[in-house]
Amino acid sequence: MAGDELLIRCAIPLLPLLVLAACGNAPIHYYSLAPVPSAGLLAHGHALKPPIEVGDVPVPPVVDRNGVVVSAGDDRLDVSAEDQWGAPLGQLIQQALTEDLTSRLPPGSVLQPGTVAPPSGVRVLTLDISDFVGDTDGHVTLAADWALVVGGTSTVIRRGHVRIHTQAASGNVDAIVPAMSQALGRLADHLALRLVAR
Repeated sequence: MAGDELLIRCAIPLLPLLVLAACGNAPIHYYSLAPVPSAGLLAHGHALKPPIEVGDVPVPPVVDRNGVVVSAGDDRLDVSAEDQWGAPLGQLIQQALTEDLTSRLPPGSVLQPGTVAPPSGVRVLTLDISDFVGDTDGHVTLAADWALVVGGTSTVIRRGHVRIHTQAASGNVDAIVPAMSQALGRLADHLALRLVAR
């Protein structure tokens, strides 16, 4: 009996370590934002001159996390420990939007981020995202101000505001992330029409 009591006393301090070890073994899923194919309706004609580059994309600190953020209502946000972005969210948005615009505009119209500007210069598409999150009902909202500026200056050529809603199949992260990609594709549709307008 005394031996059993000693064993229990020795085991109790180990319980928190065992719980932490069990939590530490949970698999981490990494996510990215995928380009969304276009219908190809705009990808014709002459390349835009000067070409366009998507600038760095700042995102609100509340969603600028390693873990994917899901709105749970009542002013509560859930930041997942198991579902994480594979790179900073702003960088993923910049890359996906660049690819989306590339597929929607004539070849040569869009430069990859960091490409050396041609002699004719470049125009920079800036985004100021105020909302980009999904909720537990699967609703995804993307709200942003955008501007097209002359590269290296603050001269604005045109600007606008957009608010986009998409619906995920569920409120789970693995459904919300593709819906976020769809929202960026719809943003690219919106922007492409305005970038080719004279």
